[in-house]
Amino acid sequence: MRLRLIVIASIEDYTRNKNLHLSSHQYIFQGQLFPSHIILAWHWKYAFQTIIRQGEILGDKRYVMLKYEDLVAEPRSHIERLCELLNCRTDFIDDMLKFQEDAKNLKVRKESSKSFSSHHIETTKKINKQRIGRYKTTLSEQQIGDIEFICGDMIKDIGYEAVTSKISVARQTYTTSLYNLLLLSWKGLRATRRIRGSL
Repeated sequence: MRLRLIVIASIEDYTRNKNLHLSSHQYIFQGQLFPSHIILAWHWKYAFQTIIRQGEILGDKRYVMLKYEDLVAEPRSHIERLCELLNCRTDFIDDMLKFQEDAKNLKVRKESSKSFSSHHIETTKKINKQRIGRYKTTLSEQQIGDIEFICGDMIKDIGYEAVTSKISVARQTYTTSLYNLLLLSWKGLRATRRIRGSL
């Protein structure tokens, strides 16, 4: 029996792992220039809409959704739960929780990847609950407002709370137009790849 494990990355970790500095970056997609936080919020929403649909198809016995914040807050209990679901031994959980020791090992690094990006540096450190909510200091209020507007009810459905007030009607119109343009561009790109046989 195949079990699909989904670990939900919060927006802060998703954007950090894309290695973008949101305060100044813009992103070119299909020849169009977009603010990076807009395209990343769109991608996050698009990805998790797909994930949720897959979860409904697979059912509880084959699908597990685990929030990043929950995993960081209580790593042992969640790892034990996953091991039980996967019928795996649990006597090596202590070693699993010492992942940073392998990450610090230059030999292991070299064997596992040709490159060690800046965001991989975090894997050399112990689990740190202090990083939860870090986006509140690294993103502007407008960026957070835009992200929450784009992701909408999905954020609440997954268990996150909105932290900003609603953005203005003008900003909503602007953000919606960018979101729709991204969606159309993505559908066009997929159609082109499908025609070329590369999808």
